[in-house]
Amino acid sequence: MTEQHFPLEQVEDSNTSNNPHFNELLNAQINRRSVLRGGAGMTAAMMFGGLGLVGCGSDDDAPAPTQPKPEPTTPTLPKTLNFKPVAHSKADRVVVPEGYQVQAFAPTGTPLTSEFEDWNDNGLQVGESFEHRVGDNHDGLAFYGLKDGRYAPTESDRGLIALNHEYVESDRLNPLGFFTRDNAEATNPIYSKVRLGSDVRREVNAHGVTVMEVVRDANGQMSIVKDSPFNRRFTSMTTLDISGPAAGSELLVTKFDRKGLTTRGMNNQCGSNQSPWGTYITVEENFLGVFARGDDAAMLTKAQNDARARYGAGVNSTGFGYLWHTPP
Repeated sequence: MTEQHFPLEQVEDSNTSNNPHFNELLNAQINRRSVLRGGAGMTAAMMFGGLGLVGCGSDDDAPAPTQPKPEPTTPTLPKTLNFKPVAHSKADRVVVPEGYQVQAFAPTGTPLTSEFEDWNDNGLQVGESFEHRVGDNHDGLAFYGLKDGRYAPTESDRGLIALNHEYVESDRLNPLGFFTRDNAEATNPIYSKVRLGSDVRREVNAHGVTVMEVVRDANGQMSIVKDSPFNRRFTSMTTLDISGPAAGSELLVTKFDRKGLTTRGMNNQCGSNQSPWGTYITVEENFLGVFARGDDAAMLTKAQNDARARYGAGVNSTGFGYLWHTPP
């Protein structure tokens, strides 16, 4: 058995130029705390469809520049946050203000259908079952109210939650943790250690996005509606369509699709947002962490090598060490 050694919160920085980062451009216009206070909330609503980005980002408290006041929308944003602040605490629990409650109801491995057994901490559930279970390490999310099976933004007792799964913790997810075996026959260093295929399939399917229908009972408790036709999992193996101006680009041509119109999987989902028309926007980060690269520099053009270097994919690198490429 090998101890899990890759960092869970490593941040890949592909901007090696002197161009400003997006967060610098954004913070010049708006900052997180001013959105919460309502001072620049309407500007955020116009830019991001009514919700601020969640999941990733800084907590820059620099004053935001004065913005022109937009026309009010419905529902209007509150001018202040009307609740009693919670006291500072180091307790290992979630503390919410008076009149609010907190509940954990969709932990990792929770089945979305009645065909699968509840999660058991022995980690013996097969990896393919995560195509029908809530994924690992929840991140950005959005709630969409439902009424009579249709989108109803003012409803809160029933709705859909779209939920990101940013990374996995192998030590907790798999029966033997981050298990590897030495490969004495490897001629390439990226194959010097090999992982179990069953563990890799579990981790691949525990990434991505969960869409689940939820309902609140008379006591205010939320639960997943099992077998809902809305329940769905998108994993690092799900076939996805590529649309927009990038569709068909030679940069998106792979062995999986020589036309560049489809791809396989979404991975390391972090930032998310609700669009103005009620859809879910999710963003990958640190995707490089699950890719490996051998000694192929001589086979590539300068532009291709430069592109890999920009993302930090050096020769004979294994990303963050997930070793998904190693099972036979």
